[in-house]
Amino acid sequence: MAKILLITKIYPKESETNLDNLANIIKNTLSVGMQLRKYDKIPLAFGLHYLKCEFVIDERDGILDELEKLINSIMDVSQLEITNQSRLSVNM
Repeated sequence: MAKILLITKIYPKESETNLDNLANIIKNTLSVGMQLRKYDKIPLAFGLHYLKCEFVIDERDGILDELEKLINSIMDVSQLEITNQSRLSVNM
């Protein structure tokens, strides 16, 4: 099965949100076929940061909607924005 790489921006609801804890919550919330590969904390403005996350997900119908629903259901998440998606090469 092919894999998809998603680059996202995840904005917290409040500037005081611990982004490392938020990333761990996201990682533990993911379903089968979804993986948080890495994340960075990026400054936005006035002390507010967001998470730039790389997800690797299976290429199957409905998985992108499922990922969005899971992340948006987390209490500390204000908004999810997908900035890029690409199919990963297959290793043989």
